[in-house]
Order: sequence, then C-alpha cells, then structure tokens
Amino acid sequence: MSIYKNVFFIFGLMDINNKFGSATFGEDHILQALSSSPEPTSIYTGTEMTIQFANAGMLSLWGKDESVIGKALISAIPELEDQPFLSILQEVWRTGKSYSVKEAPARLIKNGVPVTDYYD
Repeated sequence: MSIYKNVFFIFGLMDINNKFGSATFGEDHILQALSSSPEPTSIYTGTEMTIQFANAGMLSLWGKDESVIGKALISAIPELEDQPFLSILQEVWRTGKSYSVKEAPARLIKNGVPVTDYYD
C-alpha cells in the first residue's frame, strides 16, 4: 500500500505558440519539462482519455511501461474498470470543474500483483 500525495492530471495542452512564439517555447519544451519532473504526470486527450504522455513517475505509479502511450486509459489500465476513477475523469473532462479528494483508493496491478494505493 502506498499513499501518493500531489498526483496531478493534465487534460490537454493549450496552444501557446501564439502567445510565446513557436521558435522560443512549444510543446517539445513542455514535454521535456514534464518528463524530467519527479511528480507522476500524464496527459490525456478526448473522451476516451487517450494517453498522450506519461512520465516515468506515472508509469511507475501505474505499474506499466511506455506501451500504454496512445491507448485509451481503460485499455491501458483495465483494472480501473468498475472503479470510480474513470467516471470522475470523464466528468471533469465534460464539465471543466475541478475535483479534489484525499486518500482515495485505487486498485492497480503492479508486477502481476493486485495493489491498493491511496491518492490525494
């Protein structure tokens, strides 16, 4: 069992090229910064929550490898089915309203073993 604090989810990248200019700051810079972050971070797109990016911290948290990139979250992490996490993410995606919780349990499969971790 683990308790993960400050786990954040990003639901898309806005186009900042118009604001900062593509030559000075862009998606590659953002992904490079997120890749080096020690905090588990992932980026999803669309209502299927397609995983566009997951840094090493997030992959470790999930117990998965880079093969999940490009897959719908439920396909990449099927053990999330019948847990509230996916419906919460979809509601946030649909409404734009934030959601916060303390020590919410999530059951994942890590190294072939079912594990319950708790997330803030």
